Order: sequence, then C-alpha cells, then structure tokens
Amino acid sequence: VLKFMNEMEYELYRLGVPVKTRHNEVAPSQYETAPIHENINVAADHNSITMEVMKRVASKHGLACLFYEKPFNGVNGSGKHCNYSLCNDKGENLLDPGKTPHQNLRFLAILMVVTRALENCSDVFQAFTMSRGNELRLGESDAPPSIFTVFLGEELEEIVANIHEYLGKPSAQFKKELNTGISSFAALTRDYSDTNRTSPCAFTGDKFEFRTLGSSATVAQPMAVLNAMIARSFRDAGKELKELLDSKKNRDDAVVQLIANLYTQSKAKLYSGNSYSREWLEQASIKKLYAPKNTLDAISVLLDQRQTRFLVDMGVLSDDEILSRYRVRLEKYVKKIEIENSILNEMVVEFIVPALEQQLARSLPVLRDCTTPATQTSLRKRVEKAEHILGELLDASSAMAEIVNEPVSVETVELKDVQNYVDNSKKLVDKLRCCADLAEAIVSDELWRLPKYRELLFSHRMR
Repeated sequence: VLKFMNEMEYELYRLGVPVKTRHNEVAPSQYETAPIHENINVAADHNSITMEVMKRVASKHGLACLFYEKPFNGVNGSGKHCNYSLCNDKGENLLDPGKTPHQNLRFLAILMVVTRALENCSDVFQAFTMSRGNELRLGESDAPPSIFTVFLGEELEEIVANIHEYLGKPSAQFKKELNTGISSFAALTRDYSDTNRTSPCAFTGDKFEFRTLGSSATVAQPMAVLNAMIARSFRDAGKELKELLDSKKNRDDAVVQLIANLYTQSKAKLYSGNSYSREWLEQASIKKLYAPKNTLDAISVLLDQRQTRFLVDMGVLSDDEILSRYRVRLEKYVKKIEIENSILNEMVVEFIVPALEQQLARSLPVLRDCTTPATQTSLRKRVEKAEHILGELLDASSAMAEIVNEPVSVETVELKDVQNYVDNSKKLVDKLRCCADLAEAIVSDELWRLPKYRELLFSHRMR
C-alpha cells in the first residue's frame, strides 16, 4: 500500500495536483489522501484527476481502489470532506477571525450569511450529495446523519446568540460588552470547533467542512449549488444591510442588527451536540427537520420549483436543466438498484445455493449412518437448519428473479411506483443477505467458493 501511495503522489505531483496528507482510516484497508486548498473550480478538476490516477496506479500494484461508499456492512464507509472558505479580492479569508473587534464583527456577519444559506437551501444541497452508495453510508459508522445541521461550536454559537441580549442594552454598555466579547474571540485556537465528527457541516476555525459527499461523487455539482446558495444569501443580506444602514446611527450598529437577524433565521439548523444520539433524533423529529430516507426522497426536492428557484435566480441552472438533472439522477439510481439486484441473485444461484446443496449432500449420509443418539440429534438439527436456510434462499431468489425480469421505466411510471420498487427490492436484498450470512457460517470452508466476510476484511492481518 505504501508503494502504491508513493507512486500515486508522484504521478499527482507531475500533473500539478498538490496532495499533502496520507494516512490510515478507521476501516480495514481504508486510506485517506488530502490536497492543499485551491480555487474551487481547480480543486474540483483535481479531485476527479486524483480518482482516476488512484485507480490506474492501484491496478499496477495488484490492488483494487474502491470508491464505493459502503462496501462492508457495519464497518465505516468512505466519503469526501469538502472544506469551504471565502476570500475577498485582497486574498483575505473572510471566515478567519481577525485581530480587532471590527474584523471580528465582519467575520461574524459573514459566518451568519453562510449559515443562513445552509438553513434556507440545504434540502437542494442534499439532493446533489445523495446517491445509491451514499445513502447506505450516511448515519452509520462515523458518517454524518442525513439530517443536515450546522456545527459552529458552543463558544462561537454563544457569542452570536448573546448579540440578542446586547441589542437591548444602553448604547455605552452595549459597545463595551460587544467589543469585549468579539475581541476575546480573536484569541481562540483556530481549530477549537473541530471536535464534533458527527456533524454533516462543521465550522472548523476558518472554513466550513462539508462531510456528506460520497467517495465516488464528483464535487463539482454540489459545490456549484453551494456557491449559488451562498451568493443568494449574500445578495439578500446586502439588501437587508442597506435598509439597516438607513435606520441605524452607525455601521457597526447595523451590522450587529444584521447578525442578530441572520441568527434568528438560521438557528433551527444549528446543533452542537451528538448527532448520533437517540435524543437528537427525537428532537429533530419534533422540530420536523428534513431527513431524506433515501436518494429517491432526496432528489424529489428538485421537482419543487419554490425550493430550486435560487438556482434560476442566480443564473446557475434553468428550470429545464434542473428537471433534466432530476431525471438523470432518478434513472441512475434505479439502474444501480437493478444491477445490484441482478448481480446479487446471480451470486445466490451460482454460489450460495450450490454450496448449501453440497453441504446437505455431505451431511445426509453421515446422519443416516450415525448410531449415537446424541450425535444424531445434533446432526439432525444442523441438517434442518441448512434445509431451512436453503428453502428461504430459494423463495427469496425466486421473488428477486421476478423483480429483475421486470425492469422499471422511470419515464412511464409515477414516482410512487418507483418508491414501491425500491422498497420491495430492499426487503428481498435484506432477506437474501441474511440467509447468505447464515449459510456462510455453516458451510464447510472448502465448499464455499466466495471470499468469506472475515477474509475480505482481515485477510491482510491473517497472513
């Protein structure tokens, strides 16, 4: 693996891709690489180039480089973290806390403009980040949940929330406490807020880190949507600030009022706790926060022109282009499920069913010739278990064959029919997987022609 990563980095350097970090990740045989931050359009191109180089170099070393988001059940999946910051024409990072109260006031305003954008348009952003593989990853084993929230950190969120209290105080006391509060923020450690790994979007000191993208995804479309979301939020905030400047005595008062207004509009999406906890899931349900259950649910947002209007207003996509992307993502999702169903059923029929049949053919004569009552009872239970698993497999496989032989045409059926197809497929896939796992545990090793789960995960440690 080290030889592979060395050559991969060498090839990327030759192509001008500034990769910087490499290390093991949590799952077996899972590794991560990270580039130095670049302009967003260049970074998106470099990300696609990196994926292609990884696959080509891996094959030279006898390895397979997988970008599938959830290759193993119950084990950490793979994703991409997109770090997003904003600079002005002087090269200053607008999401980097400054050294003076005035600079920090600007920082807090920019921070809340971005946060308000995520509150207003996160449903559309999720439509461009959800995919067949990614829906299996989100919410499990160190991946963020599908409920989109923003983590600012308790200290930073408290500073913004306290501005509400400052607004009601006399002018002299207001300026003293406000300057003291935002001055102290300059002394905070830059990455103090990067402690919550369960958040889909976290502010990490001088940037936002978006953690919901799948490892196989291109980052171009989600980042284009994100730019449109934030651009619309800046436009609206600019209009609001202009109105406040007409009614306030000075600029700082207007900016403070703007921060308070933006916080009020976006605080429903702010959450600093454990996004995996049962308490948060119950709280999110009470708040009626959007939580797509699968890709089909997520991309259906693209049919709502009220939610996608900002893409048209900002000149990013037309209504027809949004609709075409919905149809492409819908067809791609259904096609992937159809391919998965077909391959899974082939594996069951060609490998697992014959293995169980051979195990039974080997066990039945032993049971017939056995004369010891206790041993005979034990063998009979084992044979009955194998027969039961075989029967369940054959029934589920037969039902899956019917689904495979009747493909879904996304152009002629209604969305609810596609949802029914997805739900029925999932039930059969879960059934086949459960039976296959049981069969793997009772079939003799020499009869099992597929790699066993432990071999796929831990073979490199068993040598």
